[in-house]
Amino acid sequence: MTDATIGFQSRDANQTRDADPSRDRNGAGSLSTPASDRVSDPAQVAELGRLLSNVTFVQAGAWLAGFFRRDSHASVGTDLAIPGYRDPCSDVPIPDWPWPERGTQTIESLDRFAAAGLLSVNRGVPTGSSADLRFVQTALGRELLPAFPLFHYRNGERLVERFPALPGAVRGLRVLDAGCGFGTYSVFLASLGAAGVLALDYDEDRLGRARLIAAGLRAKCVEFARGSVEALPIADGGVNFIFCRVVLPLVNHERTMSEFGRVLSPGGQALLMLHAPRYYLNMIKRLAPTRDRMREFVYGLLGLAGGAAFDLFGREPRWRLISGPFHLLYERAGSFGRLAARHGLSVDFWQQGVPKPYVWLRRSPAVPAVF
Repeated sequence: MTDATIGFQSRDANQTRDADPSRDRNGAGSLSTPASDRVSDPAQVAELGRLLSNVTFVQAGAWLAGFFRRDSHASVGTDLAIPGYRDPCSDVPIPDWPWPERGTQTIESLDRFAAAGLLSVNRGVPTGSSADLRFVQTALGRELLPAFPLFHYRNGERLVERFPALPGAVRGLRVLDAGCGFGTYSVFLASLGAAGVLALDYDEDRLGRARLIAAGLRAKCVEFARGSVEALPIADGGVNFIFCRVVLPLVNHERTMSEFGRVLSPGGQALLMLHAPRYYLNMIKRLAPTRDRMREFVYGLLGLAGGAAFDLFGREPRWRLISGPFHLLYERAGSFGRLAARHGLSVDFWQQGVPKPYVWLRRSPAVPAVF
């Protein structure tokens, strides 16, 4: 893991145009002190890596993230309710707790999360035995526990099984994770044998969390850079593969796809996750337009309106709410294929019948991937 370049050619920083941060995914607010600057204990970093390397502890961490999403000031003990929190606004499901309540494994797992600095004992609650301890999330836990549902989701996706061409598309080559968030997929792509992975995000605080996670996982050949997908800090033809998960619906399509076409080498490929109309329809169906959920309900309506404008007229509305201006729209195969073609890209595969389809692109000239 490094912030230095490993085979990536950068553009002049003066050529990079900042995008509106509200368009980036994950929506994390700014923090006065990034996680990577506040964690100095190597044992905590190592324990974080061990938790994220174990699928069962990832499931437990995802459950904890859902628990504290419901009530950030709550405390958790071994009498926890096993079903995971169901948030109608989240497209990343929260799993159930993996062990029996009050069991030895539950007690030990909460201790492990405390050893990683994500939980601490609630000293305000009187306890008898260690089995009665209550834990609250720490400041570091508020920043890093939300990574666990994404790791759990990634583990369940089984991308290599779904896309057998993926390992060959990245092995020994230069990869861009455009909008890396927690670096969930950056470390995964590095594990497939990429020569180098550039993990790019607009938000420096998110990059701090991604650096910390990559350090805990001892990820090799992963670089981190702050930048916008609409003006990538990468030279022409500087990468061979692009991975981009649910960023495109939130940014200007024309500029972003132009940049993807520019930085991909001839024959380079890309795997994108987009939003289909069904994603926003499901959001509206799940939510009543109550005061608590009005913002999400409005986002669903705007996503449908923006997608229709793009699909029918090729226009990309830029909405404006209290949080500031932003893009929001869905994609369909026909209009998106025409957009890709304008920038030297073609669609090899479009996942049908799902709210968030995966799309495999290639830059000409290339031999189409086999699925």
